[in-house]
Amino acid sequence: MLYFIRKKDDVVSPKRHILLVSTYQMCILMLFNRQQSYTYKDIQTESNIPEKELKRALLSLAVGRMQQRVLQKSPKTKEIASTDEFTINDQFSSKLIRVKKKKVPTATLR
Repeated sequence: MLYFIRKKDDVVSPKRHILLVSTYQMCILMLFNRQQSYTYKDIQTESNIPEKELKRALLSLAVGRMQQRVLQKSPKTKEIASTDEFTINDQFSSKLIRVKKKKVPTATLR
């Protein structure tokens, strides 16, 4: 379960979402309980997820329209480098409580 604080009309209220994610995506998201941001290299070291699968999981969480991204990636490109930095996207929003995050197809990875 993921909680986002939303500010609407100067009232701060938590918006609760249940994210339906793969095991690798869940492992990545759980890391952000410990600190605010990670580089790709840090995530790879902490999670021990194979490189190809890690890139798929991170792209699905960090690419798309701003409100649909669970993670923010810096720099904002579709390729992932070892120095890229990831943080939780505070602007994430969804009308749905249960949000399914699909994996990026393998063919789109380079």
